[in-house]
Amino acid sequence: MTALRRGLSYREFPDDSHLDGSGYTIHPGDGIPFAFELLMRPYASLQVGDEVADAAGRAWRFGGPWDWTAFDDEPAGAGPAWPLILLT
Repeated sequence: MTALRRGLSYREFPDDSHLDGSGYTIHPGDGIPFAFELLMRPYASLQVGDEVADAAGRAWRFGGPWDWTAFDDEPAGAGPAWPLILLT
């Protein structure tokens, strides 16, 4: 299993690094103890009409996949900054 920091899909390393850029690797059978901790999961999934606050402090309405409406007058840009907190 490979774990990456939140918001990353890969890790960059200098060209001469021995690391492959896949992040941290966990080998469950190697005898080294580890634990997973759920940091935040306030809801099972988003439903159309859900209102959320993002990590940047903006409020959004979820209208479906790729359909986000910000409550302020600023452009939506790439959408909300994760993680999200359900407001209603």
